[in-house]
Amino acid sequence: MEDLKERFYAIVNEIAILKDPTCEPICFDADHERRRKEQLIRLYNRTKMELKEEEFLMGELKKIETRKKERERKAHDLQKLINTEPPASPSVRCALF
Repeated sequence: MEDLKERFYAIVNEIAILKDPTCEPICFDADHERRRKEQLIRLYNRTKMELKEEEFLMGELKKIETRKKERERKAHDLQKLINTEPPASPSVRCALF
């Protein structure tokens, strides 16, 4: 079927170029279409066990992303504390002299 579509678009492009040489050709990739359909069939034919595993993995991914954001936030807060200068208090100055 994809070979037929590919041939169809090739002919359509040739006709379009004859009518208007400045027109853009229509692209059709038969190999890409075959891979897309194959992936769709595999996705549709998943078992209940595979669906449950995918749901579990998505939940785990969400937990990991949440922990990563929390860690990044804590690191950012710590970096802000490190970079801020301590306030100069008069009692500390007097003690130094």
